[in-house]
Amino acid sequence: MVHLALKWISNQCSTFAECLIVFAAVEGIFFSNSFASVFWLKKQGLLPGLTFSNKLIGHDEGMHADFTCFLLSH
Repeated sequence: MVHLALKWISNQCSTFAECLIVFAAVEGIFFSNSFASVFWLKKQGLLPGLTFSNKLIGHDEGMHADFTCFLLSH
């Protein structure tokens, strides 16, 4: 997956919008897996420090997605 994304992003024929979409998709897919496993830990009441930091990272990732949408709409 990363190889395919790098191929799109490094291709000089790719538009800025295409690069943004690829970056957002890869970031969302890879972070989803990590968030799912940490969410399971939270449901078990384990590692509260890690689950709290994961919450902050999730908020930051949401801001990345919002900013990507903003860039694509302008």
